Amino acid sequence: MVVDHIWDQKGRDVVDPQYSAAKDLQFSYEKKPFPHLSTGTNLIVNSGTTFDDIKKIEGKFTFKLPVGVKALSFNALKDKAKEITEAGCKVKLVSTRENMVRLQYEGSFDNLIGVNAFDASGGQLRNSGYGGGSSGDKADYTYQFEGKVDTIQVVLASGFVERKYSFTIEK
Repeated sequence: MVVDHIWDQKGRDVVDPQYSAAKDLQFSYEKKPFPHLSTGTNLIVNSGTTFDDIKKIEGKFTFKLPVGVKALSFNALKDKAKEITEAGCKVKLVSTRENMVRLQYEGSFDNLIGVNAFDASGGQLRNSGYGGGSSGDKADYTYQFEGKVDTIQVVLASGFVERKYSFTIEK
């Protein structure tokens, strides 16, 4: 989402020009404490501006929907070194240790939606972090989960449909 303008009652744009890069807000989906969209960016307005001063907010919202979603499944014990190619991306389960999973990707890494892990009873494990990096069309990441991993699920999309919407919020 991009906030283009925050107009005050006198028709002045009150977004602090020093922080204009903060007008591009990237949202992520969070499940806890309840399902919601979250952003780590704050909009900075001119010093002294209050909520009562704001009359109108204008901007653009880009909505990106995955299409052709596929979930690849790996067994933590039986599928080490297994490779699966889907949606232009080759995924390889390199290693697992109790609550850690190492995966390598080759190809359309941008099509990766997420990585989930499940315990032996099928309960989804909370992701507690990841690290790694990419170079060109190859990537190597290690994921850590809260609990012993039995099954790994890698979710990929064959592509994305993108729609852009302009918005105006007025008091």
